[in-house]
Amino acid sequence: MNAEKKGTKPPRPPLALILVLCLLMAVEVLVRQGSDYLLSFTEKVMRGKKAWIAQPQEQPIDWLIVGDSRAMGLDARVLSDGLSSSGHEIKVYNLSLPNHGVQSYALLLKLYLKHHSPPERIVLSIAPVTLMAEWFNADPDASASTELHRFCRMYSFGEGLSAFDRSMWLKLALAKLERLSYTLTYRKQLIDVWRDKGPVSRLSQQQVNTMLKRYNGGVQMGVGPAPDAPTIRGSAIYKHSFAVNEQAVEAYLKFLQLAADHNIQVTVVHAPMVQAVYDKRMDDGSYQRYVDVIHRIRQQHPQVEWIEPLWTAWEARYFNDPQHLNSDGDNRWTRELVELLRLL
Repeated sequence: MNAEKKGTKPPRPPLALILVLCLLMAVEVLVRQGSDYLLSFTEKVMRGKKAWIAQPQEQPIDWLIVGDSRAMGLDARVLSDGLSSSGHEIKVYNLSLPNHGVQSYALLLKLYLKHHSPPERIVLSIAPVTLMAEWFNADPDASASTELHRFCRMYSFGEGLSAFDRSMWLKLALAKLERLSYTLTYRKQLIDVWRDKGPVSRLSQQQVNTMLKRYNGGVQMGVGPAPDAPTIRGSAIYKHSFAVNEQAVEAYLKFLQLAADHNIQVTVVHAPMVQAVYDKRMDDGSYQRYVDVIHRIRQQHPQVEWIEPLWTAWEARYFNDPQHLNSDGDNRWTRELVELLRLL
């Protein structure tokens, strides 16, 4: 027995594990040095706007635009110039974020109010439909998971606790863990960068920040080929009709209550739809279901202003894809909003 103990070899260090960790550390250093090339345009916009929130502003923001990627192209400078009158300037900033929905905007507003005085008005351009950005209900679990991956890059566990209920926070935590596995290998980021050949994705963080500063938080995506009929009909936004998500409605109400608690007037606007999507939504009953949801919200928050008409249809030439306006469309929508908001 003693002989067996004397002959036992000491455990060897896990050389393979040590080698892998060393390689990961080396990759980490290289990636951090070239992080601009591994962040998507969406992530750079989120980082730029979160950094802007944390900075004190020389002049308080009077009106804040809050919305998803459909509202990112609104030119806050034009809105500010158009809404200001002699002797009374209205400072407008576009805080719209891609892939963010009503549930995450409650957190965004809380973070904003930590660093800034409450704005006089929030122009809200996001529909009370699903948990995150999508206003149709194609695959709720997959959609929410995709958006959470981007959301969890912007906010910490602690910040998420202040906005999400336990169920959604656990989903956020799982998404963060999954993102950690991606971060260790950089597999997904490298694949995304390789596939995304667009010029916008090649902008550095500094260039994105310069764009955000130039347009008071807005972005200009340029004018590409308009989506043709097969592209529109093949898109998810065309295939799936409007469906109500009760968690999103509850989050919408919480956002409106947060604004009311700080005496912020909320005015709701809606981005235009491409004509083919609009026609299908009107035919399949989506519009009436949407109006029913709005009626419920109005009963609890009668102080909220809703710009009519709720839905509008534009020609495809104003769009870069079946959902998003191009720069011509953004400029047209900005000008029209100036005229509509002047009437308030």
